[in-house]
Amino acid sequence: MDRHRIHPLAALFPPMTPEEFAAIAEDVKANGLVEPIILLNGQILDGVHRLKACLQSGIKPQYQDWDGEGGTPIQYVWSKNWTRRHLTASQRAVISLVAEKDFATETVRGRPKAARNDGKIATISGKARDKAASVAGVSARYVQDAKLLNDASPALLEQVRLGHLTLPAAKRQALKTEKPRKDDPTHRVRIEFSGHTLQSERLPKADATQLHEELAKRLSADKDIGIFLIGKVEKPTKSTSHMYADAKTWNPAKGCEFDCAYCRPSFQTQAKRQKHNCKSCYQYTPHEHPERLAEIPNSEIVFVCGNGDLKFYRPSYIRRIIEAVKDHQGRRSQTFYFQSKEPLCLEPYLKMLPVEKCILVTTLETNRTKGYDKISKAPPPWERFQQFLHLDYPRKVVTIEPVLDFDVREFAQWIVRIHPEYVWIGLNSRDKQLHLPEPSPEKLREFTSLLVSKGIEVRGKHLRGLEMPQGVKRYQD
Repeated sequence: MDRHRIHPLAALFPPMTPEEFAAIAEDVKANGLVEPIILLNGQILDGVHRLKACLQSGIKPQYQDWDGEGGTPIQYVWSKNWTRRHLTASQRAVISLVAEKDFATETVRGRPKAARNDGKIATISGKARDKAASVAGVSARYVQDAKLLNDASPALLEQVRLGHLTLPAAKRQALKTEKPRKDDPTHRVRIEFSGHTLQSERLPKADATQLHEELAKRLSADKDIGIFLIGKVEKPTKSTSHMYADAKTWNPAKGCEFDCAYCRPSFQTQAKRQKHNCKSCYQYTPHEHPERLAEIPNSEIVFVCGNGDLKFYRPSYIRRIIEAVKDHQGRRSQTFYFQSKEPLCLEPYLKMLPVEKCILVTTLETNRTKGYDKISKAPPPWERFQQFLHLDYPRKVVTIEPVLDFDVREFAQWIVRIHPEYVWIGLNSRDKQLHLPEPSPEKLREFTSLLVSKGIEVRGKHLRGLEMPQGVKRYQD
């Protein structure tokens, strides 16, 4: 580049994404080169992307020899890139593995005179693996896993370095094993019709999935018949959530700024478990995880960015998510839920979505606006209803969970006008942690009866054992 070679240490870090480089190039074009390109022995130690931006904009680059700042060259490169780049724990582990030899025995050869130590080798105390892991901010075990992956498949290791795969996913792929399931490995298929239930024996997952797909093809035309694949065999005294029996959340992006009160003890609490892996997850601020784009679960239902809201992610990144869905060779009956509490944000992508496997979803907890701003910063229910109603897309689902007190006929009319494929309705599942204004059992029964009478399928969950009208399909209590 401009007569200079790139130093091997500068090549440790993956190249910037097109979006990241565009921001650098725009800044250099507008403000010139503020920070010079750093050289070591005539090679670029820091500033590869700044130099590219200069060459692209026709701006003369400025060079400066490294003066020993930061200790050793590897420590200097780490310190500079650590603050600039949003790298995952997997990427940091791989990069620290590549740099481990430099951490272990960094020679002073090639360093400026001011930084030399009589030509002796400057050794780092402790194990090289532990030192590399400490500087990278990952566990020593993670670095060891990267070593094992390097032995098994250097090509997969490079995919991790570039952010296309996580380290655990690459390990599973290298070993050709699936992530162990926590639930029962056997499954059942259940058919519900006219208040009756038929259920298969416990079957291996592959056999149960095949049976479920065959029954779905033959019987799904009848809307009064429900066919469900059950991942765990339920206890006789307790119903099971069929919605989540074969459903998973896929989070190539995470975080939300609507700050719904009922999300704090659930989604935000789940995100905080990532404290040691991702600071943005812990803080629940909207951010991207491009390394997860290739990790789509093969479940029957996939909630896209279910631990956040699509409203808060960049349009270019949402398009990447949709392209990943299009390219995914999953089950024939697999369904992807694209959900937002500001449905209008989905409008630019309607023509991109493959209708046969994508459904739009929004939450309408009530038709009432008064006091709603104390529960959520999302658009008020009336505005959200209007946005969802006018989205020109044939497949929609409404979730009324947690259901808040409402006006029966007005709220029912909203749902009828949307004409969803079905409706989920449920009470607050964390009522001991958060008190919400809820409808009376009588009002809930009247509301669901109206929906059923209009031909709308109602799926109930978290109903606390309340008696519901005939036609309401119960899934979880």
